Amino acid sequence: LGGKVLRLARDRKAAPGNPSMPGFDSRAFAFGFRYPVSLTFHPNTEQLVVAEQGGEHPDEITIVKPGGNSGWDPRCAGTANAAYCGSTASMTDLGRHPSALLPAWRSQWSGERLSSAVWVRDPVWREWNNTLAVAFSRGKRVDLIKIDHLGQVQQQGTLLSQSCFGFRAIAQGPDGLYVVTEGKPGGEEIWQLLLR
Repeated sequence: LGGKVLRLARDRKAAPGNPSMPGFDSRAFAFGFRYPVSLTFHPNTEQLVVAEQGGEHPDEITIVKPGGNSGWDPRCAGTANAAYCGSTASMTDLGRHPSALLPAWRSQWSGERLSSAVWVRDPVWREWNNTLAVAFSRGKRVDLIKIDHLGQVQQQGTLLSQSCFGFRAIAQGPDGLYVVTEGKPGGEEIWQLLLR
């Protein structure tokens, strides 16, 4: 089941309406994921959105379709299959998978280690309402990425940036965003973020 997003019913079996994909476990909803760290749903379309860590590749955010292939071949994990996999600039290998889902967003650099993502859903955030907040552990920041219903990035900005430590997790609370630090000197903390 590696590299797949599963959709289960309460009895742990395949959820009704799962896509039929010959050769796949019936619980599989989509495949071709390298290292998904967050699953969330677009606030306007309710489409599944997956945030992935890229490792030696840029991180990616993809809007997922039922039965969709995100373009990563699990045989390319590690160095054992270097001859088969070669080197690619992204996790979405369009050479091997020309019909793969294109990421809505891709980080500018490799190794930023996207760690968590959540939709900001509060009118107090004004033009940033219904925007994806993304935390980075190695990138040491929290970004806001506005993605429209077509999967296109409309606006992007950095909400919070630190030079000494990163951020492990992010969540929407009833009174703001909350982030967990990672590698903070003196011990980890939970911060509340408010737009002023």
